Amino acid sequence: MQSGNGGRATSAAHTQTRKSPAFVDCPMCHGRVPYSIINVHIDSCTGASSPSVASSRPPVDSTKPSSITAGVKRPRPADASPADRRVAQRVRKAAAPATQPALQARGSPDNGHSPAAATGAGSGKQPRPRSTAASRARPLADRMRPSTLAELVGQTKAFGPSTALRLLIAKDTFPSLILWGPPGCGKTTVAGIIAKATTRIFRKLSAVTAGVKDVRAVVDRARNSLTLHSRRTVLFVDEIHRFNKAQQDAFLPHVESGLITLVGATTENPSFSLNSALLSRCRVVVLEKLGEECVEQVLQRAAADTHAGLGTWPVRLPSGTAR
Repeated sequence: MQSGNGGRATSAAHTQTRKSPAFVDCPMCHGRVPYSIINVHIDSCTGASSPSVASSRPPVDSTKPSSITAGVKRPRPADASPADRRVAQRVRKAAAPATQPALQARGSPDNGHSPAAATGAGSGKQPRPRSTAASRARPLADRMRPSTLAELVGQTKAFGPSTALRLLIAKDTFPSLILWGPPGCGKTTVAGIIAKATTRIFRKLSAVTAGVKDVRAVVDRARNSLTLHSRRTVLFVDEIHRFNKAQQDAFLPHVESGLITLVGATTENPSFSLNSALLSRCRVVVLEKLGEECVEQVLQRAAADTHAGLGTWPVRLPSGTAR
């Protein structure tokens, strides 16, 4: 009986030995480490050990070799198996936030790009608007674009104070729109005002340079934004009549489902240049050509504006300049 029990004990010991090897390879330093302390050794390699474990261990002199790996020949990274290298890479990525400061986004208040950082906080100096080469290169018409519907000159029938469309834009519940009018009547300006007024994500495409691939990319981003952040997307397509019938079909299912709100600008009659199915799901807004009084008002505003206009120039426009 004793010999039988001794044989079973020996067999169990062999089985336990096979299940728990004496030494294993560390995925960080590729050294042979005793199996019983592999977790503590990995924590010491990554520097992510817990406070309780770190406080219980005596300080280690980094100039002396560790007693765990002393006398053990570390294999080169090329000698390690691909699985070990992948594990080591994942461990290093997991330990990176604990050892490196988090990078801040461009334009955040603490990365030196804020107005306070640029002018010196507490210095008592007021920040002044910087005149960059890009802003000086912008044409006068682009610099003088209105940012609200109250600043919009003309188009009182479509965007007047008591119109339904103006109230819908103010409440951010406007539907898909097709802005139809002659060149220079303010289609792109209205789209820019909508972009500033809405809380939705605003995307812009030009049918002159974009294609179906660009439209699908915007749709994918809109779907992700709606799923992850519950934010809808407004897509402005300039010169939408340049899209052919097949390209316009790419908008149809997403406008119909409400995934995107389409705002198109065209100088052509939408009844002939757009698909009837897409046109039936949008509201056509007719913009009129600006009259002489409206043009003169725009010129007088540009001549008096000292920031974006010609107010610093010796320019004086007499009455009736637009004629």
